[in-house]
Amino acid sequence: MPFLTRPDGATIYYEVKGAGGVPVLLISPGGMGSSIEKWDMMPFNPWKQLPTDQFTLIGMDQRNAGKSSGPIGEGWDTYSQDQLALLEHLDIEKCISFGSCIGPSYQFNLLKTCSRKVYCCCYAPTHRSKHTYYRRREMGR
Repeated sequence: MPFLTRPDGATIYYEVKGAGGVPVLLISPGGMGSSIEKWDMMPFNPWKQLPTDQFTLIGMDQRNAGKSSGPIGEGWDTYSQDQLALLEHLDIEKCISFGSCIGPSYQFNLLKTCSRKVYCCCYAPTHRSKHTYYRRREMGR
């Protein structure tokens, strides 16, 4: 299992799927327990639905979640530094950031911290809303 060790002793578990395509940093759902396995609960799971011949998927368990461990640190900036360290460790100059649930909170801080590393941020909803369900029903879908 691949781990990245941080200067404060935290170990960050990560996975990479695909090679040579546009790098996509996946910011997992799950609140402060954001971990790769939480994607299985989502209506859109990039691990299963994004083509790995076109994208290189990079996922991580945020510190102190899933298979990662370590102190919480200094809030959002600590998480952003972990994400940037992983990109550097994997020699990724720039990526798409794709998140769900708590993802935008991590993504916005990543943009604030180091926007030059991110092409764009994409967000997947955590569930089907009533609006979407009823609108699709009205349209006969």
